[in-house]
Amino acid sequence: MKQLMFLTGAAVGYVMGSRAGRERYEQIKKTAQELWAHPSVQSAAESVREQASLAASTSAQKAGSVAGSAKQRVNDRLHRDREEEVLIT
Repeated sequence: MKQLMFLTGAAVGYVMGSRAGRERYEQIKKTAQELWAHPSVQSAAESVREQASLAASTSAQKAGSVAGSAKQRVNDRLHRDREEEVLIT
């Protein structure tokens, strides 16, 4: 994955900084489109999408759980503080 990101960045940098002209740009663009359309690249992209979706779902569940736990702790603390206040008064 890191190699793919590096190669993508290098290709973009080359295209943006290149003075080779429109012809070279079109050649690079065509190659990039062919690469992106390759079944193995599409398969890897789909795998990454699925993993990202699963990670987002798991994170949302954990965040909800942590929020619920924090809410319960705050409520318990407030309730305990009120009981102590009543006992002191």
